[in-house]
Amino acid sequence: MFMTLLGIALILALIYLANSYQASKFQYRNFINIALLGIVGAGAVLVLLVILTALAPMLTSLEPQTAQTAVQELPNVNMNDAFDFLVFSIILSLISIAVIFSGRVRKFIQRYLIRSDGDLRRYNADSIVHTTAIVLAIFLIINTFANFVAIGGMEGLADEFAQQGFGAVDMLTNLLLYFAAALLGVGIFTRRSFPDVMERLGIHWPTKGTWKTWFVNGLRNIAIGALVGFGIFWIQVVLGILWQLSSSPETIAQQTSAAQELFTSVSGSLFLGFLLAFTAGVGEELLFRGALQPIFGNLLVSIFFMSLHAQYILTPASLILLLVSLVFGLLRTHYTTMSSMMAHFVYNFTPFVLVFILAQLGVPINSLF
Repeated sequence: MFMTLLGIALILALIYLANSYQASKFQYRNFINIALLGIVGAGAVLVLLVILTALAPMLTSLEPQTAQTAVQELPNVNMNDAFDFLVFSIILSLISIAVIFSGRVRKFIQRYLIRSDGDLRRYNADSIVHTTAIVLAIFLIINTFANFVAIGGMEGLADEFAQQGFGAVDMLTNLLLYFAAALLGVGIFTRRSFPDVMERLGIHWPTKGTWKTWFVNGLRNIAIGALVGFGIFWIQVVLGILWQLSSSPETIAQQTSAAQELFTSVSGSLFLGFLLAFTAGVGEELLFRGALQPIFGNLLVSIFFMSLHAQYILTPASLILLLVSLVFGLLRTHYTTMSSMMAHFVYNFTPFVLVFILAQLGVPINSLF
């Protein structure tokens, strides 16, 4: 726990330093580059740990009984998954190193991959803040996949959710982390004032004499978000049914086990369901749609968003999540981040409300899966 908090603190400090450099309040770019290289190194350590865990059953240097006991305490890591993860991580790590040290690579990204075009995408190849964002995004993807493989894939993830659940402390911690990353990332305390930060994040702040218009427009944007969130929930239900009709029950059960256990762990309490929907809707939208999307665009941010949801990794449900994320991004582009927050909240909270209503009618939750 201490190491996790220390890592989070170091990442937030790095974001702050990158913004300070951008604001000419910190002059040592090489220091930031070295810190970013350290982030790449931390990702390499995660990869090494996964590989060692996968190789553990093959080790013969220990006494047989001792080795058997030690191996039994480790997660069951599939060697093929570990090798695929190794190749995947090497590619991403090389991309990170190239982004840190090669201006030519960053120019290529700006010209061909992100193609900045005004307010929709404002990626700047020379911005250390944007470079930091790319490196941290790659590290978070590696970290998510490392945990997924090391814990034993979908089955291990389902077991973890079944045993530990997902409590209020975890939800509030994630919310604070998303808030801190978003606010520091767009330059609070360094490059922008608080009203400017809110505007940059897509949360319009009223000025003198505009309170009535701001309130009316705010209600309108929130209402639109709620309607879209409710609609996209039922669309994903239809897509999920089509997916189930085209797959065997065993495959569906295996691929959805983690998501079902996560849902089950909080579905017994409507309050926990509300808290999960609220913290995810507000926190994730503030970071992904508010802070990142105006720089990197809806598609890349949605792919990143999808990659961090371990309970859907390597299943058709991840494609449904990608579609949902793209819809949230469109709300951010054409309305406000408040619209995407409300859509995300309604999308997440609707199944908990439905389960609560069905439970009141005597329908057991297990019958819904």
